[in-house]
Amino acid sequence: MKSKGATDKLFIKKDNRTVKYSPVPDYIACPTCGVPIELWTSSESTSCFFCGQVVFLCETTVH
Repeated sequence: MKSKGATDKLFIKKDNRTVKYSPVPDYIACPTCGVPIELWTSSESTSCFFCGQVVFLCETTVH
């Protein structure tokens, strides 16, 4: 599932300069049902199209 604005060019500030990048999808498994879902690099969250579980970017990081 694509989030709104996922294909737009984005700008970030880095070391006093502006850098342009294009978001890309990262495929992760839904923690509830295991179905692969897209989480775009420009999004904070997405939902599983199969079970509706909302997955946040911070949940995909292993500490």
